[in-house]
Amino acid sequence: MKKINLLLSSLLLLSVFLFSSCDKDDDPTTATVEYKITPMNPHFTNIQYTDANGNFVDITDWEQFVDGKKTVTVKKPFPARIKTDIVNTTTETLYYDLVISVNGEIKQVVSATAPPQSNSMAVAEYSVK
Repeated sequence: MKKINLLLSSLLLLSVFLFSSCDKDDDPTTATVEYKITPMNPHFTNIQYTDANGNFVDITDWEQFVDGKKTVTVKKPFPARIKTDIVNTTTETLYYDLVISVNGEIKQVVSATAPPQSNSMAVAEYSVK
């Protein structure tokens, strides 16, 4: 009888351990989306991205796009999108990337250029499923 109780207790402890070690943050219905612009520079006049509710957010002060990135937690499916407008007032071509990552994994990269003395626009999109 003691062996059966010990076996049942061991099985119970093992099942509690296995259940508690499951990642509770691993929700298959949500995802973390990160929008990133690299390198960030003061020539960006508008940055638009899709927020967690699926609405477009416009940022007209490049410094508000802190460290060149924004992170949102979204419900799947989700249409991730980032768009930039840039006014290059320099005599050099500006090069930059728009990056969309999902749960830390890069899913979309759009390399863009802004020719000297011109206005340019770039868009990156990814459907989170």
